[in-house]
Amino acid sequence: MKTVYTLTMATFSFRRFSNRQVYTVEQTKSYFEIKRHIAQLTSVTWDRIDLVRGPFIVENKEDMTSQSEMGLIIHPVERPIPGHLRSVLPDVFEGDMADGPRVTMCCGHAVTPENLFRFCLTTLKGGIAIFSCQICRNIWTLEEITIKAVLSDDERMFFKQRINEITTTGWHFIDKGATNDLLRNCGRITMGYDNIANVPNIRACPKCFLFIEHREGCKTMTCSCGHVFCFSCLKGAVGGSLPCGSYSSGCSVAPVQEIL
Repeated sequence: MKTVYTLTMATFSFRRFSNRQVYTVEQTKSYFEIKRHIAQLTSVTWDRIDLVRGPFIVENKEDMTSQSEMGLIIHPVERPIPGHLRSVLPDVFEGDMADGPRVTMCCGHAVTPENLFRFCLTTLKGGIAIFSCQICRNIWTLEEITIKAVLSDDERMFFKQRINEITTTGWHFIDKGATNDLLRNCGRITMGYDNIANVPNIRACPKCFLFIEHREGCKTMTCSCGHVFCFSCLKGAVGGSLPCGSYSSGCSVAPVQEIL
């Protein structure tokens, strides 16, 4: 009897957050081919699709090294604002330079729906499950964000899942491969005041491993857990002072971190 061998093509699997439907794509396809293929299956344009690995939005095919099932988010075509919620005030993030109409938040400040969505996405990416106004620090609830950022069902379910994961287990749930991808592939910055160049703009707190994104200011960083450390060399403060010098002192740049 002749033996017949069947080769099975390796695939990526993506489960949509809102309806749990699973889509499979050959792993030989490029990142953009995968998005375009799923776009055809879901009858949307490819730029409305985001792929999710662990807690993170996938940026390129190199981020999709896991054999486990990944997530799928389909974004809305647009984020319209009801007339009674519109504001003429500056956007809390971009001021008068913000593109598009702004929505009034519960605190009275204004933001475009797209900027609100992106802000919340970045906040969750940093392991923080509380959203607050960048001007007055009033809390914005997920219920308010759902309405005023005009979240799609996928976006709302993704946000809800991430909030639950952060508030119940902290960072212990994280896919280490995805975590290390973020640390390795993040941008590089020049620190303010001390002009230290080529510093990764995302670090994990050396004490609690909470992700922190450096946007502006000096190298001195205080994590929400209370740990004070240098964002460049990662040395912790001793007696309230950094061993590498004050905020304007240069120091070495620690290698990219790896969560083991």
